[in-house]
Amino acid sequence: MKNKSRILAILVALCLVLAVVFVAACNNNDGDDIILPTDILVSIDAPDSTPDTTFTTRFGVNLRLTTEVLPSTASQTVVWETLDPTIISVVDGLITPQRTTGFDLDGNPVPARIRVSTVGRYGINEVINIIVDSAHVPPQNIAILTIGERNYIDLSTGVFTLNLRATSDTVAARLDNLRWESAYPELLAVSGIGEFATLTALGDSGGQDVRIDVIVPGGPVRNYIYVNIRGVRPTPVSEVTILNGATATIDLTIGNELELEALIEPISANVRSVFWSTLDATIATIETDNEVVGDRATATVRANNRTTRATVQIAIEVFYGGTTHDMGSVRRTITITVEPEEIINGGGNGNGNGDPVLPNLTGTWTGTTLFISGVGTINPLATFEQTIGHLENVFDDFYGINPNNLFVLMVIELAEMIIDDEDADNMEDAMELAFEELAFLLHYAEMEFVDNFARWYIGDFLVNEDLMIFVPTATAGLYRVYAGFETEYDWIGTFNSNTNEIRIQMMVEGAWLVLSQ
Repeated sequence: MKNKSRILAILVALCLVLAVVFVAACNNNDGDDIILPTDILVSIDAPDSTPDTTFTTRFGVNLRLTTEVLPSTASQTVVWETLDPTIISVVDGLITPQRTTGFDLDGNPVPARIRVSTVGRYGINEVINIIVDSAHVPPQNIAILTIGERNYIDLSTGVFTLNLRATSDTVAARLDNLRWESAYPELLAVSGIGEFATLTALGDSGGQDVRIDVIVPGGPVRNYIYVNIRGVRPTPVSEVTILNGATATIDLTIGNELELEALIEPISANVRSVFWSTLDATIATIETDNEVVGDRATATVRANNRTTRATVQIAIEVFYGGTTHDMGSVRRTITITVEPEEIINGGGNGNGNGDPVLPNLTGTWTGTTLFISGVGTINPLATFEQTIGHLENVFDDFYGINPNNLFVLMVIELAEMIIDDEDADNMEDAMELAFEELAFLLHYAEMEFVDNFARWYIGDFLVNEDLMIFVPTATAGLYRVYAGFETEYDWIGTFNSNTNEIRIQMMVEGAWLVLSQ
């Protein structure tokens, strides 16, 4: 118990000693009180200069600034910092312009900024504006050039703008602060500060000339040009209606088609082009000439999906405008539903109810073209080597436009299969082999029929042999073609008895090898 009392007494004594030392330290400052800064005055480092918050220099001319911290008894140490490093830099008060400052829409200068700060816990700062003028001199004369060598706006072209440029033969003339004005801004608006301006026609002046002025601020120098507005504005497309309705359903199976028709309004609209597209060509493809007859545009949708129910969006986009330029477009879509087909097992009697039939084909069909949705037909050239080069060029052209183009995807997938089969070590070599294999198909693919029993040849090489089954569709003369043995068959393409063409689905749905007899 006595030991605990002694320890407590020692601790109390130590606390008292520390308190005395702390009070003594606080009072013993030898009279050196901290003086807090209240203001920073900035001026040019030159005799008789006065403090300011905005200074002007020229591009290529450095500017030295100095500071005075108030009160004078406060610390005079400051830190300089640029807030616009692309325009000016600052080191210890030395301003170095990197480029000239600009102007707002009213022609007023927009300065760059630096910040001057005192150091310490209770520091203050001041933001200083720096205007960097051009090293040029005011122009003594002004000339106006029209970009495109025309001084009119022809509304019928679909282009409603005209660009102007001001020049001067005054040596080192300053043009970045020129002001542009339109005599009739409700008809012809002008935008731009400095050397360049853009005119925009807002209405039809009936052939009237509109005066445009360019003015040098603060002086008498100015010039003007007359711009004529002519022609008639093209009529825009207001509505596009797909007449089949908001949703269309393809109930039939592979190879069946749906005719789409779109109404474009008003009939007086200046249509420049139309473009039909499918969001997923593996479900449905589009065949169309992308033309407009009167106020109608048509397309044929072909169902590709065969195993599961699937939907896909089909779109039409109509571009309208003048004789040379588009003004805008209207886009409409519908949803196509493709229903799955029934599984085929066994034969049939061709009774017209969709049962398998045997057209009893005999003869040889040879490869003629590749048909790729979104690309069109790709034909072989005179020699095998020329066809390889042609395929490479088609690939490069479409890859540069859309890497997801079906032909691009097919070539890449074929190249990946070649690598998987270890016929190539890298993608570059595999791509070369892919083009060669496609060229072989175009030049040497054959399908030999003997009573619907088909043998596949690539040149003299027998690739495969199968029994073919043909299922009629709702389109007269169009059959779905299945290859297999006994009761198991796979859909491989279509046969058109009207044109005697066989289309074989490639590894990417929407890509076909077309054979003819």
